[in-house]
Amino acid sequence: MEDGLLAVVQRLVRGRAGVVLGARDLDTLRGAVLARSSATGRLPASYCQWLLAGGDATRPELTELVGLLTNGESYFFRDPGQMGLLRHEVLPALLRARAATRTLRLWSAGCSRGEEPYSLAMLLDELLPRPHAWRIRILGTDIDRGALDHARRGHYHPWLLRAVSEARRERYFRAEVGGYRLDAAMRAMVTFTPLNLVTDPLPAGDGPREPFDLIVCRNVFIYFERDTVRRVADRLPRALAEDGYLLTGHAELMAPPAGMEARRFRESVVYHRRRVEALPPPSPAPPPPAATAPERLDPDETMRAWQAEAQAHADGGRDVSAAACCRRAMERDGLQPWPYRLLAHLAEEAGDGDGAMRLWQQVLYLEPTDIAAHLALAALCQVTAPARARQLHGAALTLLSRLPPETPVEACDATAGELLEQTTAALGMEPPGMGLP
Repeated sequence: MEDGLLAVVQRLVRGRAGVVLGARDLDTLRGAVLARSSATGRLPASYCQWLLAGGDATRPELTELVGLLTNGESYFFRDPGQMGLLRHEVLPALLRARAATRTLRLWSAGCSRGEEPYSLAMLLDELLPRPHAWRIRILGTDIDRGALDHARRGHYHPWLLRAVSEARRERYFRAEVGGYRLDAAMRAMVTFTPLNLVTDPLPAGDGPREPFDLIVCRNVFIYFERDTVRRVADRLPRALAEDGYLLTGHAELMAPPAGMEARRFRESVVYHRRRVEALPPPSPAPPPPAATAPERLDPDETMRAWQAEAQAHADGGRDVSAAACCRRAMERDGLQPWPYRLLAHLAEEAGDGDGAMRLWQQVLYLEPTDIAAHLALAALCQVTAPARARQLHGAALTLLSRLPPETPVEACDATAGELLEQTTAALGMEPPGMGLP
């Protein structure tokens, strides 16, 4: 298949679905094209030309292709920090606010095979003494129709239940050949429908006058370019009730969506939509403390001051303040790697391995030669993606071997020689020569 033709398909996927594929993703795209061309009985070149011609017949096929490109791993109760925040803060607040009507509407956007909306159903079942007395609707949407078919069946491999407690497993799942079947009552709480967040109209809770109380949209924006992220994020509040909430993945948004305010918790940031007239008038801003960067500094000095302030907060155990400094810097300049690096450390300390993994990946995107990021990400991938871990370790060893042994690697608090020796010993390898061109 010609690279030029593949590049045209790459632009098509970006324009129609908002999914950004870099040079390193071309092999994934090529594999997806080969798989779908075989499934449709076409030669790869003919398949690409047919897809590019457009028309009603190609729309569902483009969805199938994009599904192969974005179908990342999910599992029940993914990100225990955010799930705990939903369980103890967000959902109780919504249940109190909706006690009079006993009606609640939730939307899991980018739900993959249903693990997230079904996790929400279980949380509500635990929180409500009489769930049947409430009118609850949970909607799960995804661009991948095959994933939605899987979700409707409700049958899951045991590995996808690895974050489910034994009590929940006994209460909500039944063991079957090859895995577990989710309880029928939980499956009945969730409705699934295909949706392209970039191009399709937004769904409504039960019509235009009954919007959603909570939208969970995690690990979706990582596939989009910055302009698409902002466009989609600013659309989501239109589907929310005026006091509804939006939860995204860690550091996926640089600023609150239009019409929403950020509420910061230790576990994560939640965006809250509120009536404009209900907001109090802003109070005069106090002068910035000495630790913050005054406006008279040039951009580089400002960024260094914010970095020092963020690190000071983190060293003092003030994680929320440290994260706020990082996000402020990211809003000013999203190409700085240090905020993502510090947020990755904070995520690891909070036990959020998935969030840390995404943040370290962002560090490597911005700074491909960051040795500490290679090693940190390799450690996180060791169990779930051993091939990826080996690749990352190999890249780190290559970078280390090019440095003189005495070169300090400050982020790791060790020299290049010490790191090379430690890493090769841990992997059972012979260390390569140092300082090679």
